[in-house]
Amino acid sequence: MIFDPARTHADYEALELREDAGFAGGAFTVKNSAPYEAELFRAGSLRLPGKNGSASAKLLLLKQYSFSPAPNGFEAACEITLKFKETPEKPVAVGIESVINLLAPTEPDRFFETPAGRHNLRFSGSLPGPILRMEDGWQRVRVALHAPLVEEFWVAPIETVSESEEGFERVYQGSQILAVWRPPLTTQKTWSTRLVWRIEAF
Repeated sequence: MIFDPARTHADYEALELREDAGFAGGAFTVKNSAPYEAELFRAGSLRLPGKNGSASAKLLLLKQYSFSPAPNGFEAACEITLKFKETPEKPVAVGIESVINLLAPTEPDRFFETPAGRHNLRFSGSLPGPILRMEDGWQRVRVALHAPLVEEFWVAPIETVSESEEGFERVYQGSQILAVWRPPLTTQKTWSTRLVWRIEAF
């Protein structure tokens, strides 16, 4: 996602980032592919209506995915490169989003690891990088997201409303996690970063 850097975690939780829809959810073209890697790209005009006005610039966005085994699990990596035709006049924020569904959010063996200790899966807030960890003791799975030079991770629960015999209730479905960078693109035309997932059994 590419969005106005004035946006906050509260905007993300409320689904109000107002990111450029084309680069966030539009079609990408496959440049190269192999059994354990793929490279995609999209070119177009970046448009960011936001709290600081609007910005528009010609952008080529490259995504490189790679998959590899790891002890007791696997790693999946996403590297992105932004190439602007001209140096942008206004700063932007960049985010790579992950969705993790571990369910049963209040069970003590399922949690986020944070500097303040463990938080259950309904946690909402900002966490420092470059690594975010989650654990599911019932499935015996650990998840680690590694985002070099990331400013922070924004975490928000994904919930639906269900009707039961006792009335309406909130049902936790998973967590949306955005690794957030604010790159120095007002002084350069090209910038790259990466996010690595590591999932392992224990």
